[in-house]
Amino acid sequence: MQPGPRIPSSVCSQRPVVYRAASVASPKAIPLKSLVCRPNTRADHDLSTGCSRRPRAIQVFGLSAAVSDVALRKPSGQAIEPSRTSSPPWPSFVGVRVYLKRAQIANFRNLHALDVTLSDSVVILGENRVGKSNFIFALRIVLDASLADSARQLKLTDVWDGCDFATTPEVSIHLDFCDFAGDANLTAVLTDYRLAGDPTIARISDAFRKRAEFKGDAPTDADYEFVVYGGNDENRHVGSELRRRTCVDALEALRDAEGDLGNCRRSPLLEDAVSVVPRADLDAVAEGVGVATKRLCALEPINMLETNLRDRLSELAGAAQDVDPRLGFAPTDPLILFRSIGVFIDGGERGISDASLGSANLALMTLKLAEFDWRQGKGERDYTLMSVEEPDAHLHPHLQRRVFQKLFNERHDERRSILLTTHSPNIASVAPVPSIVVSERRRMSARKLIPWRP
Repeated sequence: MQPGPRIPSSVCSQRPVVYRAASVASPKAIPLKSLVCRPNTRADHDLSTGCSRRPRAIQVFGLSAAVSDVALRKPSGQAIEPSRTSSPPWPSFVGVRVYLKRAQIANFRNLHALDVTLSDSVVILGENRVGKSNFIFALRIVLDASLADSARQLKLTDVWDGCDFATTPEVSIHLDFCDFAGDANLTAVLTDYRLAGDPTIARISDAFRKRAEFKGDAPTDADYEFVVYGGNDENRHVGSELRRRTCVDALEALRDAEGDLGNCRRSPLLEDAVSVVPRADLDAVAEGVGVATKRLCALEPINMLETNLRDRLSELAGAAQDVDPRLGFAPTDPLILFRSIGVFIDGGERGISDASLGSANLALMTLKLAEFDWRQGKGERDYTLMSVEEPDAHLHPHLQRRVFQKLFNERHDERRSILLTTHSPNIASVAPVPSIVVSERRRMSARKLIPWRP
């Protein structure tokens, strides 16, 4: 048997215990690779910040594991409960900021039975098709305020392929938050969803299952429903108010950074800035734009083009539908004028459409971070989990290291966490070791986990 992955000696002074898989006969595949654990010896020390962090192991998990068929055993031979397969074997530590501590996902797409412990920053590494995007979407189903209920209503194709619909399978997602007691606003938002057995944990859950009134063996999408609840109690309904105040905000892998920046007029930052500008100042700016527009249209070629367009439209649509089109730099109505503000580069000489894809992605991420800070400053949001898929796209390796080292090491906001999925070794090299989660999937026969020591 090949040895499992080791934890660097700089991370742990004691030898890690690696739970490794050995093949046995079983009707179902259990692609859960291994679980790396280490004893509780000391807090990890972040050399870049001089701060001690709570001790956590690098999490190595398979993204399609049948927990019901897994039997973990300690070296002494005592069984470990399946629900604790990814929980570290050391005592919990009281942290200084709220974060998503644990995620449990069952029967969702290629995530059969996932149970993983997380830290306040998360960097998920893994090859394609291991479920990194599905993991983020599962978080969004529960806590993304921008996601419509029609998207939370899953389809039968979202149920894990290995499920037998005759046995009434259920998609379940459980998210555990901790370290919120020091924030009065977060405590007020999450207190109804504390676990009875551990009031320091607030659990938010989503279940997608057959409707109670359905009695057949061949369900359709319409025969399933979803429910979002908290505290392991379905009577504690979770609504849009919690998602507005405790939110997952996602930047997808195939994002249109240029288009999103072009629509920055929809940003609340701009609306808030304009709202405090005196109306007299708005009118003065609009007047100046109007003067520049008149000078532009006074130029003979521009005037001829404008007249030609106006006459053609009037001839086609008739006087009743004539919108009287004009050429100009921007609308001359003061309030509408400010909503046309855009992002420019190179000192304002070029539009964002002329920026490189990497620069546009950086600008979009900066705008998002500024919006999170604004919402929290206004009291509209108490916690944000910012998830970014493939943030390394279009960024030079040096820039990858610089940007994300700064984000990881200069976190001044205790109510914002970062979750990244990446293939980049450059980002992984600057990420705090406790934040790294490695996802793997192996096409092997069913297994039974047994302890392995180097």
